[in-house]
Amino acid sequence: MKKLLLWTLVALALLAIAFAAFVFLRSPEPTPEPTVPITFPVSDSSNGGGVTLTQETMTIRNWNGEPLVVNDFISSRLAYEDPANPGKYYLAGDEDLCLTMGDCSLINEGYTIAYFSEEQAFGITLGEEPIGEVRNLAEAHLQQTLGISPEYLCTLTYTLNTTYYVNQLYSDYGNLGFSFCPGAVPLP
Repeated sequence: MKKLLLWTLVALALLAIAFAAFVFLRSPEPTPEPTVPITFPVSDSSNGGGVTLTQETMTIRNWNGEPLVVNDFISSRLAYEDPANPGKYYLAGDEDLCLTMGDCSLINEGYTIAYFSEEQAFGITLGEEPIGEVRNLAEAHLQQTLGISPEYLCTLTYTLNTTYYVNQLYSDYGNLGFSFCPGAVPLP
């Protein structure tokens, strides 16, 4: 009986030591850092003509849900809301957009860029060949309009594609991605 009591006391003591070690030696729960919008410096002539944020900015969420500060392309009239689809804004488009919106200032000859405010996502469609060059033009347009670097352009929620009528091969790829982003499809 004394042996059983001794072993029980030893087991309880070891259990108490193990519990104390667990409580005092475990790493504390990390406290989440407050979410702060990502901002970019306003360009000046000394930085070689980098990205430019206007005085009017807005915050959108990137694909990871983090806030991203960009030029306010909606209030500054760099985009026009589709009258038939509230919350859908065009930043660039073809002649059909000119007829729909009644303003031809967004017209270009190769791509359409739309912003869907509810999803905070961009849809870019390449509308003519060579789609590699047209993608570069659309990327530059969106980068300039938003005032962000290519690194942050990659963090946007977006799809970039083409249609079957423009390029049968690449229309099946789905999201072609921005040319400088990881996982982008190389285009001719």
